Amino acid sequence: MVYLKRPHLHYPLIRVDEILEETAKRCSNKPAFLCPSKVSYEEFNMMVNGFAQRLRESVAPGERVALYAANSIEWVVAFFGILRAGCTVVPLSPLFKEHELKFYLTDSNAKAIIIEDNLYERASKTGIELIRILDFKPGLFEPEKGGNPKEDVAIIPYTAGTTGEPKGVMLTHYNSVSNAIQFAVASEIHENDVSLITLPLYHSYAMNMLMLGGVWAGLSFVILPRFNVEEFCELVERYRVTVIGTTAAMMIYLTDWLEKSRSYDFSSWRLAIIGAAPVPPDVMRRIKRVLSEKCNNNSLIFQHGWGLTEASPCVALNPFYANKPETQGIALSDVEAKVIDELGRELPPGEVGEIVLKGPNIMKGYLNRGDEGFIEINGEKWLRTGDLGYIDEEGYHHLMDRIKEVIKYKGHTVAPAELEALLLKHPAVFDAAVVGKPDPVAGEIPKAFVALKEDYKDKVKEEELIEWVMERIAEYKRIREVEFVEEIPRSQAGKVLRRVLKERELQNMKES
Repeated sequence: MVYLKRPHLHYPLIRVDEILEETAKRCSNKPAFLCPSKVSYEEFNMMVNGFAQRLRESVAPGERVALYAANSIEWVVAFFGILRAGCTVVPLSPLFKEHELKFYLTDSNAKAIIIEDNLYERASKTGIELIRILDFKPGLFEPEKGGNPKEDVAIIPYTAGTTGEPKGVMLTHYNSVSNAIQFAVASEIHENDVSLITLPLYHSYAMNMLMLGGVWAGLSFVILPRFNVEEFCELVERYRVTVIGTTAAMMIYLTDWLEKSRSYDFSSWRLAIIGAAPVPPDVMRRIKRVLSEKCNNNSLIFQHGWGLTEASPCVALNPFYANKPETQGIALSDVEAKVIDELGRELPPGEVGEIVLKGPNIMKGYLNRGDEGFIEINGEKWLRTGDLGYIDEEGYHHLMDRIKEVIKYKGHTVAPAELEALLLKHPAVFDAAVVGKPDPVAGEIPKAFVALKEDYKDKVKEEELIEWVMERIAEYKRIREVEFVEEIPRSQAGKVLRRVLKERELQNMKES
């Protein structure tokens, strides 16, 4: 077996906003944005200058500034403008309600909020200065020189809090620049590409990989405020989109819709980057069939990978020369990964344990939490991912689940993601999530929450799904209970929010 490893790359010691400056010089008249309006890279850079100038009227360099708005060109301008003004970006979900907003603003000690008009009233009660996202004029701005890209924090995104309270992740300029380059090189994006961004920009997947990686490559963007399947299809066709960052759940939804819709020309679409969870093989075959029959596309490449916010976020992607979509790919350039047991000892290839990481993209640390999240191995500092998996003899990563979310059934370890992937193969299942339900005898039993496709609602019984799964998996892993639901709670990045389901289940048990 040959252990696959990517080549070493060079990572310049620059601020994140300097990526845009360099691209604006190289691609000045090229469209940075095609939709919702056409903006060249030179115009984009001037808009960022104007925003930085406006921000300096209210906030001093070094302060933290929250960005609380939906996807838009203005969001991207504000992001780079905050950094050019010498401040730190705290990206927040526009779905956050008042009490959530208060937690993030207090925890991050943000001094101002960049906000869109329809969220103004909600944020006005925070007592922090509000700056409208459109409140600037394009112009010139000279940022202060100096600083240390390896130490200065550029972005503080928050973890999703799927297994506990959200934590602020301190990503330095060096972390973010490194990962943008690592991703752009591994995905082979380039100036002639057109990237459709529909995933939320406040999340590190869209922000650091798709946006920063795309700006570094000098490609053109089509920005969609939120995922709308019909608008998604129309934009891919109209702007000859070539690259889309997506999730397995989004691809399944798209396929279901395409089967019933009109035909589209997706012949330009060459690369789909899949994060959050892999697409099951039979679902992949169905997607490819539909794209071929309805969308004039027989060559779409699916590049599976994985990452986490603490790694800026991309850790691994499948190489095009040896694509194994059932895996999460091989480590990006200069990312070191190993698997350890509960005592911190390194495990050999194929053995399951916790994946730990080291590299230029690994966070400085959690905000206000010291060295939490790291482990020292042979005198070196490694990030504990909390992800259970293994690395095979060829270097491919195989993720099984979050360590805190695995189910312990009579001493056996059961990975919810494995059962979820199996359930998604059933023709009646639209979406699924599995959690451990407390049991006095077994410790925990696997319980599935299942959202059925419209055509199958009220036609599939709990026992049928339990038996179907039982025929395809080891006895100790089998699902013991099924509850049908209208929708599976997921994060904006597509990850199943098992914590929400588990808390609901514990509450129901308490009440009964």
